[in-house]
Amino acid sequence: MDLEDKKIIRENFKVARENQEILKKMRRGQLFGNITRIFYWMIIIGASFGTYYFLQPYIDVLKSFYMSI
Repeated sequence: MDLEDKKIIRENFKVARENQEILKKMRRGQLFGNITRIFYWMIIIGASFGTYYFLQPYIDVLKSFYMSI
């Protein structure tokens, strides 16, 4: 191998390393996004069930009132 080939191989290796670092950052960002999305939907669903739990007595009263009519 001559000097030019070694230089090209080193540059190629350097680019491959940079690529790997970028891909790791992208995967980390994707993982964080997925965790955030799961947490977001857990809050939405939990708030819905919590709201229903606290409004259930009023809903039962309205339901019995509607059935009596």
